[in-house]
Amino acid sequence: MGELSNINSIEQYRKKKKRKKRIIKIVIAAILIILAAVGIFVINSISKVNSYEDKDSSKFPVNVADLSVLDLNTIDSNIIVTTNSELCYYTARAKKITSFKHGCTNPVSVKAGQKILTYDLGGYTIRLDNKSGNSRLDPIKTDEKILMCKMNDSNYIAVVTEESRYKGSVTVFDKKLNKLYVWHSAQEYIMSVDFIDNNDIIVATQNVENGDFLTSIYKIDINKQSETLICQIPGSMALDISVKSSDNIMYAGDNTLNCIDKKGKVLNEYALNSSIDFICNSQKDYTVIALSDIADAQIDDILVFDEYGRLYKETSYGEKIVDIYCDNDGIIVVGENNISAFNYELESLNSYENTNGYNKAQRCNDNILVMGNEFLQLMD
Repeated sequence: MGELSNINSIEQYRKKKKRKKRIIKIVIAAILIILAAVGIFVINSISKVNSYEDKDSSKFPVNVADLSVLDLNTIDSNIIVTTNSELCYYTARAKKITSFKHGCTNPVSVKAGQKILTYDLGGYTIRLDNKSGNSRLDPIKTDEKILMCKMNDSNYIAVVTEESRYKGSVTVFDKKLNKLYVWHSAQEYIMSVDFIDNNDIIVATQNVENGDFLTSIYKIDINKQSETLICQIPGSMALDISVKSSDNIMYAGDNTLNCIDKKGKVLNEYALNSSIDFICNSQKDYTVIALSDIADAQIDDILVFDEYGRLYKETSYGEKIVDIYCDNDGIIVVGENNISAFNYELESLNSYENTNGYNKAQRCNDNILVMGNEFLQLMD
């Protein structure tokens, strides 16, 4: 009886042990199934997130209707939109990087090198930001109202301001916004400025002599803190001045385009028979002008001049131009009805309909980037 009881106990123990093993196997299998399901879910979730990110980063056109946009710039693959209150940064796939207040009432933004300069036209604020918006210097304040600014590729800045005791002044800052030199103009209004290098600038001033305009062009040596009168151009109101790669100076007036060497000798002079609508000097070897057609004011002609002031190419655009952008890859023209890309031979490369009132253009990578009051669009 005792042996039978022991045998039954052993058998029951074995059954319990087998049942326990089966339960453990079932639990492990269930756990593996759950883990597999979780893994599939995670993978699908990641895939969905990536697909959403892809969608979010490719959403041209960007709706900017609520932003009160003013200026458009690109640096490498980054897009910088200046609004009436902020600088907004986007990738080349339209994904917003960042935005922040610029602190200007009437902001104007210009790019050079790897930085973007924003200043308050008629105000006192200047700020310098990098291409990604994640590294910026503290803004500085001028003592007098800002009339214009020019920045070179080394991020040196020339700031033209009003003056109570003078007709105007130019203050030069280095790339860290340290003040280097102030040049005052006692008798002449300052109309335009450009850099020769980090040590020298060119200034075009305006006065009236014997009842007619007189433009004077000065070279300012920042280190020596001295000025040299290079030349004077009578009978012309200064609009723009630019130093080309040959160190020649391209002067654009209301009725003439003159190329002057650094000693003041006029190399070429081209008489303008109608009003200038746009001047593009951002490319160092060419000057591009949009000129109202003499026979039809509703049409603009495009004129390209080389670095010696010689007329290189010209064509009629066939409509009114609202913006021109120039770089080493060519010319982008925004017309009232069309958007066009040209090389400097004025051969057409691309053309698109301007269906959304675009009025500003830049180049982003190899594509045309345009902006109007409602949309920011990449034309590809």
